[in-house]
Amino acid sequence: KPIKRNVIVMSGGQREELLLIFDKPGRYVISQQGIQGMQFFGMRGHPHDQILATIVVTEELNDDDKKKEEVVRPTVPIPSMTFTPGYTDEESVQPENIQSSETITFSMGANFDQIPFPQYYINGHSFSSSRSQFHAQPNEAREYVLINANHNAHPFHMHVNRFQIKEMGSELSREEYPVLNELLDFDENIWRDTVMVPPNGRARIWVQFKNY
Repeated sequence: KPIKRNVIVMSGGQREELLLIFDKPGRYVISQQGIQGMQFFGMRGHPHDQILATIVVTEELNDDDKKKEEVVRPTVPIPSMTFTPGYTDEESVQPENIQSSETITFSMGANFDQIPFPQYYINGHSFSSSRSQFHAQPNEAREYVLINANHNAHPFHMHVNRFQIKEMGSELSREEYPVLNELLDFDENIWRDTVMVPPNGRARIWVQFKNY
């Protein structure tokens, strides 16, 4: 079901489907704000505030619209809209279905004299795309506690199998980083394939591995 938001916090590789409704004509902007200092240990590469898009809303139709026989306008209230594809409530992972729980700690090194830079670690081991550290069987439901040990935003993406976020938290101050208020305001019933693990924080997810 649709969720009304004024602010969306997204990580690299994450996507959201947006439906924009404007109550009156005007000039609107989609902007990036308030996430300075949450990348790369606060040293460099800060994602500064910036305007991503500008939208001009007018009541008057332009020449191209006037040539069309009909201008389609939304007639259904947003809460009544149906979006597909979707999953039924019965498909949600239940506590009694969880067969095991594993903790995965992501960390980064900042040694400028070492290649690659920065250095990535999973549970203290250097990341390697040729090594598999975690395994699951078809039809298993598992819990993963994702730990972000650094002061940076860390996206976690899972291929093929979707998951539900059950808990998120961060050791950082919400007063110093107000964007955390939006990031930590999540719906645990939504299925996702990407989650931003908060800086110096954690995300607990439940995964249902299908028998493909």
